Amino acid sequence: MNDFIENVKVEGSIIYEGKDIYSREMEPVELRRRIGMVFQKPNPFPKTIYENIVYGLRKNGVNKRKF
Repeated sequence: MNDFIENVKVEGSIIYEGKDIYSREMEPVELRRRIGMVFQKPNPFPKTIYENIVYGLRKNGVNKRKF
């Protein structure tokens, strides 16, 4: 999430599936599709709780009848 913050300094490494997520070869969009984030405080979209829950499913083309 620090992709667009100037002068950010990252130390160390985080290895996911044998690759350092901070390496230049890592595609941020693909990484974010595979790894979810859990925030300390809820950060829902300005929608109903139901709409917040199914947002990811709809974004990825899951049929409404399945949920």
